[in-house]
Amino acid sequence: MICKLCGTRSLLQRSHIIPEFCFTDLYGQKHRMRVLSTEEKMPRQFEQKGIRERLLCASCETKLSKYETYASTAFDGKETETPLENVIIIKDVDYKQFKLFLLSVLWRASISTLEFFSQVNLGPHEDIIRDMILLENPGCAERYPVIPFALIEDEKIQCGVITQPSRTKLYGQIGYRFVFGGFMWVYLVSRCFAPEEVKSLLLMEDNTLCLVKADFRNCGLIKEFAKNLKRMGRL
Repeated sequence: MICKLCGTRSLLQRSHIIPEFCFTDLYGQKHRMRVLSTEEKMPRQFEQKGIRERLLCASCETKLSKYETYASTAFDGKETETPLENVIIIKDVDYKQFKLFLLSVLWRASISTLEFFSQVNLGPHEDIIRDMILLENPGCAERYPVIPFALIEDEKIQCGVITQPSRTKLYGQIGYRFVFGGFMWVYLVSRCFAPEEVKSLLLMEDNTLCLVKADFRNCGLIKEFAKNLKRMGRL
Protein backbone atom coordinates (compact mmCIF):
# COMPACT_ATOMS: atom_id res chain seq x y z
CA MET A 1 0.00 0.00 0.00
CA ILE A 2 1.56 3.25 -1.20
CA CYS A 3 1.31 6.49 0.79
CA LYS A 4 -0.28 9.15 -1.42
CA LEU A 5 1.96 11.88 -0.02
CA CYS A 6 5.50 10.49 0.30
CA GLY A 7 5.10 7.53 -2.07
CA THR A 8 6.59 4.94 0.29
CA ARG A 9 5.15 1.46 0.78
CA SER A 10 3.62 1.33 4.24
CA LEU A 11 0.59 0.42 6.30
CA LEU A 12 -1.84 3.22 5.54
CA GLN A 13 -3.78 5.04 8.23
CA ARG A 14 -7.47 5.90 8.08
CA SER A 15 -6.90 9.55 7.28
CA HIS A 16 -9.45 12.30 7.74
CA ILE A 17 -9.95 14.47 4.68
CA ILE A 18 -11.76 17.18 6.64
CA PRO A 19 -10.12 17.16 10.10
CA GLU A 20 -11.96 15.59 13.01
CA PHE A 21 -12.02 18.83 15.05
CA CYS A 22 -14.39 20.29 12.42
CA PHE A 23 -16.97 17.60 13.29
CA THR A 24 -17.06 18.35 17.04
CA ASP A 25 -20.10 20.63 16.89
CA LEU A 26 -22.03 18.09 14.81
CA TYR A 27 -21.99 15.35 17.45
CA GLY A 28 -24.86 14.79 19.84
CA GLN A 29 -24.82 13.21 23.31
CA LYS A 30 -24.20 9.75 21.84
CA HIS A 31 -21.28 11.10 19.78
CA ARG A 32 -23.28 10.66 16.59
CA MET A 33 -23.90 13.17 13.82
CA ARG A 34 -26.89 13.38 11.53
CA VAL A 35 -26.16 12.85 7.84
CA LEU A 36 -28.47 14.52 5.32
CA SER A 37 -28.19 13.58 1.67
CA THR A 38 -29.85 14.47 -1.62
CA GLU A 39 -28.87 11.11 -3.10
CA GLU A 40 -31.84 8.94 -3.99
CA LYS A 41 -30.18 5.99 -2.25
CA MET A 42 -29.93 7.44 1.23
CA PRO A 43 -26.70 6.60 3.07
CA ARG A 44 -26.70 5.84 6.78
CA GLN A 45 -28.46 8.63 8.68
CA PHE A 46 -25.98 8.70 11.55
CA GLU A 47 -22.19 8.50 11.75
CA GLN A 48 -19.88 8.41 14.76
CA LYS A 49 -16.71 9.58 13.04
CA GLY A 50 -15.75 12.15 10.40
CA ILE A 51 -15.11 10.98 6.85
CA ARG A 52 -11.94 8.87 6.60
CA GLU A 53 -10.04 6.88 4.01
CA ARG A 54 -6.75 4.95 3.93
CA LEU A 55 -4.46 7.50 2.24
CA LEU A 56 -1.32 8.23 4.28
CA CYS A 57 1.43 6.44 6.15
CA ALA A 58 1.84 7.12 9.87
CA SER A 59 4.69 9.56 9.28
CA CYS A 60 2.74 11.67 6.79
CA GLU A 61 -0.38 11.49 8.96
CA THR A 62 1.68 13.03 11.78
CA LYS A 63 3.07 15.62 9.37
CA LEU A 64 -0.40 16.87 8.46
CA SER A 65 -1.82 16.53 11.97
CA LYS A 66 0.47 19.30 13.22
CA TYR A 67 -1.18 21.69 10.76
CA GLU A 68 -4.60 20.53 11.88
CA THR A 69 -3.66 21.05 15.52
CA TYR A 70 -2.55 24.58 14.73
CA ALA A 71 -5.67 25.35 12.68
CA SER A 72 -7.98 24.15 15.47
CA THR A 73 -6.87 27.06 17.69
CA ALA A 74 -5.46 29.47 15.07
CA PHE A 75 -7.96 32.25 15.85
CA ASP A 76 -8.02 31.89 19.64
CA GLY A 77 -7.03 35.04 21.51
CA LYS A 78 -5.88 36.83 18.37
CA GLU A 79 -6.04 40.59 17.91
CA THR A 80 -8.74 41.63 15.42
CA GLU A 81 -9.77 44.70 13.48
CA THR A 82 -13.12 45.53 11.83
CA PRO A 83 -12.38 48.12 9.12
CA LEU A 84 -15.83 47.50 7.63
CA GLU A 85 -19.08 46.19 9.14
CA ASN A 86 -18.86 42.86 7.34
CA VAL A 87 -15.09 42.38 7.47
CA ILE A 88 -12.89 41.01 10.27
CA ILE A 89 -9.11 41.11 10.05
CA ILE A 90 -7.31 38.62 12.30
CA LYS A 91 -3.66 39.22 13.08
CA ASP A 92 -0.83 36.82 13.90
CA VAL A 93 -2.23 33.82 12.03
CA ASP A 94 0.83 31.78 11.07
CA TYR A 95 0.82 31.99 7.28
CA LYS A 96 2.87 28.88 6.60
CA GLN A 97 1.02 26.54 8.94
CA PHE A 98 -2.48 27.76 8.07
CA LYS A 99 -1.94 27.86 4.30
CA LEU A 100 -0.49 24.32 4.34
CA PHE A 101 -3.47 23.19 6.42
CA LEU A 102 -5.91 24.60 3.86
CA LEU A 103 -3.97 23.15 0.92
CA SER A 104 -3.81 19.75 2.62
CA VAL A 105 -7.62 19.60 2.89
CA LEU A 106 -8.02 20.49 -0.79
CA TRP A 107 -5.37 17.97 -1.87
CA ARG A 108 -6.79 15.13 0.24
CA ALA A 109 -10.25 15.79 -1.20
CA SER A 110 -8.83 15.54 -4.72
CA ILE A 111 -7.05 12.21 -4.15
CA SER A 112 -9.99 10.71 -2.27
CA THR A 113 -12.04 7.99 -3.97
CA LEU A 114 -15.10 8.72 -1.81
CA GLU A 115 -18.29 9.95 -3.46
CA PHE A 116 -18.49 12.86 -1.01
CA PHE A 117 -15.43 14.46 -2.65
CA SER A 118 -16.23 13.47 -6.24
CA GLN A 119 -16.49 17.07 -7.47
CA VAL A 120 -12.91 17.89 -6.43
CA ASN A 121 -10.44 17.04 -9.17
CA LEU A 122 -7.25 19.11 -9.27
CA GLY A 123 -5.85 17.49 -12.40
CA PRO A 124 -2.21 18.58 -12.99
CA HIS A 125 -2.37 20.82 -9.92
CA GLU A 126 -2.69 17.76 -7.68
CA ASP A 127 1.00 16.85 -7.96
CA ILE A 128 2.08 20.48 -7.62
CA ILE A 129 0.15 20.92 -4.37
CA ARG A 130 1.34 17.52 -3.16
CA ASP A 131 4.95 18.67 -3.57
CA MET A 132 4.20 21.96 -1.78
CA ILE A 133 2.84 20.00 1.20
CA LEU A 134 5.66 17.44 1.14
CA LEU A 135 8.33 20.18 1.03
CA GLU A 136 6.44 22.35 3.55
CA ASN A 137 6.32 25.17 1.01
CA PRO A 138 3.04 27.16 1.20
CA GLY A 139 3.94 29.31 -1.81
CA CYS A 140 2.97 32.96 -2.01
CA ALA A 141 -0.45 34.24 -0.92
CA GLU A 142 -1.62 34.66 -4.52
CA ARG A 143 -0.75 31.09 -5.57
CA TYR A 144 -3.71 28.75 -5.01
CA PRO A 145 -5.49 31.46 -2.97
CA VAL A 146 -8.26 30.69 -0.49
CA ILE A 147 -11.05 33.18 0.20
CA PRO A 148 -12.69 32.63 3.62
CA PHE A 149 -16.28 33.57 4.51
CA ALA A 150 -17.41 33.40 8.14
CA LEU A 151 -20.95 31.95 8.24
CA ILE A 152 -22.80 34.10 10.77
CA GLU A 153 -26.25 33.80 12.32
CA ASP A 154 -27.34 35.82 15.38
CA GLU A 155 -23.79 37.20 15.65
CA LYS A 156 -22.35 33.69 16.06
CA ILE A 157 -20.27 31.58 13.71
CA GLN A 158 -22.28 28.49 12.74
CA CYS A 159 -19.94 25.51 13.11
CA GLY A 160 -22.59 22.76 12.97
CA VAL A 161 -22.65 22.19 9.20
CA ILE A 162 -20.31 20.44 6.76
CA THR A 163 -21.41 20.23 3.14
CA GLN A 164 -20.20 18.26 0.14
CA PRO A 165 -17.47 20.29 -1.62
CA SER A 166 -18.59 21.67 -4.96
CA ARG A 167 -16.89 22.90 -8.10
CA THR A 168 -17.62 26.35 -9.52
CA LYS A 169 -16.00 29.03 -11.67
CA LEU A 170 -14.91 32.43 -10.39
CA TYR A 171 -13.00 35.21 -12.12
CA GLY A 172 -12.25 32.88 -15.02
CA GLN A 173 -10.68 30.29 -12.70
CA ILE A 174 -11.83 26.92 -11.40
CA GLY A 175 -13.06 27.23 -7.83
CA TYR A 176 -13.90 24.74 -5.09
CA ARG A 177 -16.25 25.57 -2.24
CA PHE A 178 -15.89 23.79 1.10
CA VAL A 179 -18.02 24.41 4.20
CA PHE A 180 -16.48 23.29 7.50
CA GLY A 181 -15.50 24.79 10.82
CA GLY A 182 -18.06 27.59 10.55
CA PHE A 183 -16.59 28.96 7.31
CA MET A 184 -16.99 28.63 3.59
CA TRP A 185 -13.54 28.29 2.06
CA VAL A 186 -13.38 29.16 -1.63
CA TYR A 187 -10.24 27.84 -3.33
CA LEU A 188 -9.12 29.18 -6.71
CA VAL A 189 -7.11 26.69 -8.74
CA SER A 190 -5.34 27.93 -11.84
CA ARG A 191 -1.96 28.48 -13.44
CA CYS A 192 -2.65 32.18 -12.87
CA PHE A 193 -2.26 34.09 -9.64
CA ALA A 194 -5.13 35.55 -7.62
CA PRO A 195 -7.21 38.15 -9.50
CA GLU A 196 -7.05 41.73 -8.29
CA GLU A 197 -10.62 41.58 -6.97
CA VAL A 198 -9.74 39.10 -4.21
CA LYS A 199 -6.18 40.01 -3.25
CA SER A 200 -7.32 41.93 -0.17
CA LEU A 201 -9.34 38.91 1.08
CA LEU A 202 -6.56 36.33 1.39
CA LEU A 203 -4.38 34.95 4.14
CA MET A 204 -1.31 37.11 3.67
CA GLU A 205 2.36 36.45 4.23
CA ASP A 206 2.39 39.17 6.91
CA ASN A 207 0.23 36.74 8.97
CA THR A 208 -3.06 38.63 8.60
CA LEU A 209 -6.28 36.96 7.53
CA CYS A 210 -9.33 38.80 6.24
CA LEU A 211 -12.71 37.18 6.96
CA VAL A 212 -15.84 38.30 5.14
CA LYS A 213 -18.96 37.92 7.28
CA ALA A 214 -21.69 36.06 5.37
CA ASP A 215 -25.32 35.48 6.38
CA PHE A 216 -25.55 31.75 7.14
CA ARG A 217 -29.19 31.47 6.06
CA ASN A 218 -28.54 33.28 2.78
CA CYS A 219 -25.44 31.33 1.79
CA GLY A 220 -26.28 30.13 -1.73
CA LEU A 221 -24.59 26.75 -1.30
CA ILE A 222 -26.53 25.97 1.89
CA LYS A 223 -29.83 27.37 0.58
CA GLU A 224 -29.63 25.19 -2.53
CA PHE A 225 -28.89 22.09 -0.44
CA ALA A 226 -31.74 22.82 1.97
CA LYS A 227 -34.14 23.42 -0.95
CA ASN A 228 -33.29 20.04 -2.46
CA LEU A 229 -33.65 18.28 0.90
CA LYS A 230 -37.08 19.86 1.39
CA ARG A 231 -38.14 18.82 -2.11
CA MET A 232 -37.21 15.22 -1.27
CA GLY A 233 -39.03 15.31 2.07
CA ARG A 234 -35.82 15.01 4.10
CA LEU A 235 -35.95 18.35 5.87
